[in-house]
Amino acid sequence: MVNEEANGKQAGKVETKETEDKLDLFHIFSVLWHRAWLIVLAGVLAAAIAFGWATYTAPELYSSTATVYVNDPTNYGFSIGNISTARSLVQTYLVLLRNRTTLEMVLKAADREGVYTYGQLNGMISAAAVDETEVFSITVTTNNPEEAARLANAIVDVLPVRIEEIMDGASMRLVDSAIPNYTRIGTNITRSTFIGMLIGALLMSALLIILDLLNDVIRDESHILQTYDIPILARVPDLTEDASGHYGYYKGYGYGKKPHHGEGG
Repeated sequence: MVNEEANGKQAGKVETKETEDKLDLFHIFSVLWHRAWLIVLAGVLAAAIAFGWATYTAPELYSSTATVYVNDPTNYGFSIGNISTARSLVQTYLVLLRNRTTLEMVLKAADREGVYTYGQLNGMISAAAVDETEVFSITVTTNNPEEAARLANAIVDVLPVRIEEIMDGASMRLVDSAIPNYTRIGTNITRSTFIGMLIGALLMSALLIILDLLNDVIRDESHILQTYDIPILARVPDLTEDASGHYGYYKGYGYGKKPHHGEGG
């Protein structure tokens, strides 16, 4: 009997907790719904800022790409095994490409010593195997299309020499040299605008929720019951004057207009 009573109390607590959570979520939704115009306004303003940035102030960047072919340094015949070995060597070559000594040799070959540091040059380079083959591309991105091509070609000139110094019999052949590409790398305006709108709306929603949580004004009966866990003994009626000139409390009982000075006792 005692266990049943304890279980009943525990179930009641769980049910009360679930009810409170639902009410809290409903209140949060209500807060956001009644301030939806602020959320929309914040989203529109943030989207406009993101659109302006993507259209007018995003940095102008240009890229140029060179491609090279990797051979197996131990076997020069054409076979599946040789191709597999060459593919695995691509990753090794990519690591050597980003080596500090290699990058400093590239800057020297391109006559850009003192213009860039090897760390800056490393940040300009992106390289990867082409469709998981033994061919890999080297792309350099700068704010000048001719500079990008110059650095990319310096890389494909220096890298084979650098690899031969480290790996005996290594072979790398140029497939395509880099040429200046005068087409600007465009910023995705649509994506930037959408992300800006989403961030603006989320920030405003979070701000509204935080302000509501910090608000200690009693809203209604449920707020008292949930927050303070005390019973409500009575409700004070609204005695304020309504728009028609009647007192709200007396109007409900059919009494006339509020008394004027000089009327009645």
